[in-house]
Amino acid sequence: MLKKTIPFIICGFLFPMILWAADYSRCAQRFALSMQKVENSYGIALNENELLYYGKQAPEDFKIIKSDPFMGLYLLQATKKMTPLELKDLTDEATKGILGVGSPEGFSVGKIVSRMSGFLDYAQFSEFTPQNSVISSICYQFYGIGTGDGFIESSYIKRFLDGDNFTYGELGALFVNDSKRIFVDYVEPFIKGINLEMGDEVLEINGQIPASFKEFLQTIYSLTPNTEANFKINRNGEIIDISTAVFERTGGMLLPHHYLSALGISFSDDWTIQHISNPPTGLGFERLEVGDQILKINNVDMPQDFIQGAKLISKNSKQPIKLLVVRDGFQFFVTINKTAENEWGGLLGE
Repeated sequence: MLKKTIPFIICGFLFPMILWAADYSRCAQRFALSMQKVENSYGIALNENELLYYGKQAPEDFKIIKSDPFMGLYLLQATKKMTPLELKDLTDEATKGILGVGSPEGFSVGKIVSRMSGFLDYAQFSEFTPQNSVISSICYQFYGIGTGDGFIESSYIKRFLDGDNFTYGELGALFVNDSKRIFVDYVEPFIKGINLEMGDEVLEINGQIPASFKEFLQTIYSLTPNTEANFKINRNGEIIDISTAVFERTGGMLLPHHYLSALGISFSDDWTIQHISNPPTGLGFERLEVGDQILKINNVDMPQDFIQGAKLISKNSKQPIKLLVVRDGFQFFVTINKTAENEWGGLLGE
């Protein structure tokens, strides 16, 4: 919780000569003029008509002027005339001064523990930074916006405010960090150009050894779509070099990952087909229908967990896949990932 009364912070409308007698609970009063309630949080006024907002989902009931949903930043149209806060550069000099984190609910004094080093690798403050609180030294200025898990520095905010199109790199693969080693955990099946495989250990990316998992992810986000990334990997004990396609990111970061994105098929958690739109042709997917439920893949029961099921499909995607499907009470086999002339398996009465 933010403390209601904190001394020793410069508040914009307090006379400097009485600094040491200042009561900075009044900063919360100043912030109330510059923050409008947005859902369970606040939007921060950048001018009389526009609000800066951070959230993992787009806010409702406000006009969105522009957004970067991958970072969770939104520029909103205020619904009333606001008194703006001034966004200031977080310089090394600024970090040496007395800083606090505040909102209309209060203000707490603290210090910056670490700087921001990636799109989702937030700067850290010694005090809790509630969502859409501000990091400030003077009540009418701010250096960053709270996320609940640190804060986004002004340089990243200005990048958002100055930009129009926010694109990030994607490799069609998900990675895990295991004992400081990076492995490919999932690969999107049925997409050309992806040369990574499940279980690959990443040794280098574009000639660099990742110093950390966070740095590795930051490198991926910064890749240019429609290019290639070069990897040195350990695949089943063999060290090899590969190039793999870089795509424009459509999921991940703060958005949900799009598992099985190339199929054009959406499933419920029990692997019942809910929607089909432009599935790959000539591979057998066109034989599936809305309402079909996949029971087994290559004689293995579909996992209850959707992500594990997606991984099972990915693991088998370089070979023919025999699905056991139930439709209107009848079970049958259909082989996918083969040429169009392959036929169905026989119907199995339930």
